Amino acid sequence: MIITFSFIFIALILIDFFTPHVIRKTTVFGISIPEPFVEDGQLAIFKKKYSLFIVCIQLPLVILLLTIASFLSEIHQSILMIGGMFVYLTISMALYLKLHRAVERYKVQQGWEEQISIVRVSAFENKFDKKERPFPHLLFLPTLLITTGLTAWLVYIYPALPASIPTHWGLSGQPDAWSDKSFFSVFFLIFILLFLQLLLYGLSYGIFHSAVQIKAQDASYSLQREHETRKLNAEMMAIMNIATTLLLGLLLVQSNWSILYGDDTLSVLYALPIFLLLVFGSIYYFMKRSKSLNEKFKKANNLQSSPSDDEHWKWGIFYFNKDNPDLFVEKKFGVGWTVNFARPGIWLFLIIITVVPLLPMFFL
Repeated sequence: MIITFSFIFIALILIDFFTPHVIRKTTVFGISIPEPFVEDGQLAIFKKKYSLFIVCIQLPLVILLLTIASFLSEIHQSILMIGGMFVYLTISMALYLKLHRAVERYKVQQGWEEQISIVRVSAFENKFDKKERPFPHLLFLPTLLITTGLTAWLVYIYPALPASIPTHWGLSGQPDAWSDKSFFSVFFLIFILLFLQLLLYGLSYGIFHSAVQIKAQDASYSLQREHETRKLNAEMMAIMNIATTLLLGLLLVQSNWSILYGDDTLSVLYALPIFLLLVFGSIYYFMKRSKSLNEKFKKANNLQSSPSDDEHWKWGIFYFNKDNPDLFVEKKFGVGWTVNFARPGIWLFLIIITVVPLLPMFFL
């Protein structure tokens, strides 16, 4: 239990520490920065202050939680860690909001908006040419092939399976809950895998073809950055898709192999190093690549800038813009994408991803 939460906290700390330094230069703590002023020294100080807070506040908190947890039973460790994670996220949000307001005040004090000339380079309808920049469909093919193979294997062994089938697994990877043999109980993990794969593919595809927002300065590179960021997002989701498929796939094979042959040598724990390597490796690659893409943006020696969209963001976190037809937009803080809450279709999407994974539970 401690090991599991240790990896989670390590990932959170690394993401928190590096996030201000890897996002696009024209956004600082959820505030749009006019392009001529992206190199302002005070903005760099704000970013360093956030990273310093993470090291001085969050890191000691995590060390304290893990130390206390080492003296507790497994159930109490779970309670402590879940509570600790809530405290961690609350502190991170408070730090972010504090600096969000600080950057907002600084921007007003400097009078940047009054000094610039607004240039609208692109509108919402501007999309990438699908023939010129095709979506990398093949990245999602390996997981589909793995799932197809697992499905065929389950169909083959179905007649030999006993009357009771495992439907829940403990941290050791061993089954700790069982249900009567049925189509849904046997193929439950296949259903979960297919849903996750379809979800990640759909998200990647939708984000890849969302509207581009080209900057007034260095417009040529800005267009390239928009494409490379979407391609990077698809690569990240494909890697996460593979990691999840391998972990759940081995869990499925392990449980059924043990049932059929009484052999426990196949352990899902063997997949954890691969899973963690893929997850942490992809996070590192994503952060490093994002930093590289954003650092290449160069401001020109003029006062032209694309318009600010701060009015469509609440706290720089929640996006509401009914004039934007896209369901997904790039985050103003953090790496990745968020949803356009002003679009009715997004609420249907949120309901589907919440309800659909729960449906098989009614058949077990």
